[in-house]
Amino acid sequence: MKRIIIALFIAAFCTTAVFAEGSQESSDSDVTTLTLALANPAADPWAQGLQKFADELEVLSGGTMKVDCFFGGQLYGASNLLAAVKAGKVDFAGFSMGSYPETPYLGMFQAAYLFRDAQHAQDFYASEIGQEIFDDVEEKIGVTVLGTAYVGTREVSLAKKVPDVMKPEDLNNITLRMPGSPSWAALAMALGANPVPISLNEVFMALKTGVVDGQDNALPTTKANSFDEVIDQLVLTDHVVWNLHLVANAERWSTFTEEQKGWIKEATKIGTDFTTKTFLETEKKLREEFAANGIRIVTPDKQAFMDYADDFYKNKTDVSETWNWDYYEAVKSF
Repeated sequence: MKRIIIALFIAAFCTTAVFAEGSQESSDSDVTTLTLALANPAADPWAQGLQKFADELEVLSGGTMKVDCFFGGQLYGASNLLAAVKAGKVDFAGFSMGSYPETPYLGMFQAAYLFRDAQHAQDFYASEIGQEIFDDVEEKIGVTVLGTAYVGTREVSLAKKVPDVMKPEDLNNITLRMPGSPSWAALAMALGANPVPISLNEVFMALKTGVVDGQDNALPTTKANSFDEVIDQLVLTDHVVWNLHLVANAERWSTFTEEQKGWIKEATKIGTDFTTKTFLETEKKLREEFAANGIRIVTPDKQAFMDYADDFYKNKTDVSETWNWDYYEAVKSF
């Protein structure tokens, strides 16, 4: 009798174990694992915000959605990341508004003084017109825009010792380092300066040796590359309020349930808000730090710069001929 009871107990235990194992397999198969790639290093606030997105999505979904994050160009560099997400090789990636073959008018988002400040950009992208542009990006490029983060305002900084720059004409004889593309060169000219294309990793020595008079970048970039060690004057031109967007492969996005989309959007907002807050706080601290270290902080006549840039773009048609002027005016008047 004891043997029968023991046998029944063993059988019951094995059956329970099998069901438990089967339940575990079922649970694992219910987890959707996604991939996010970014060229920025993990320490960058944009990457930190997207890691927060991934962490929050796992929590919100009750562990049913997980995102593996690859930062610092581990999977794809900046030059081929968009192609990768378009092709579905990654599910999520960072995206910047720029002149793409499918949507050349997006190049206007690199123009000087399109946005007044970070809040203006956030409000515009959250508007109906902003969504209209996102819908066009989805249709023509094949990526769905999920959210927007502020990643800094570009300011002019000069290593060359010159009087305080108060208006665009003060930059007419100044050489300004810019990334090597026509739209970035046009940005320097829209400020009144003369563009010189130089790779970012060569800018420090170019400033130090006088190969170029100045450069423009958001303050965290200026600090990260030690440009503050060689600049004499920081001109708060506030000429480009830069934003980046989290995007998903459009086909992949269409496979998610409405509940999953809700989780993703909520997690996106948490991540992008983190990035925006971090950049705003960092910029404030760096302005104070630069001033304390003896860098002249100059507040120019910003309206003069805005008027100069507006005239430049309206008259320099080879730069702005592909723009959507209805959208341009909509942003400016928003």
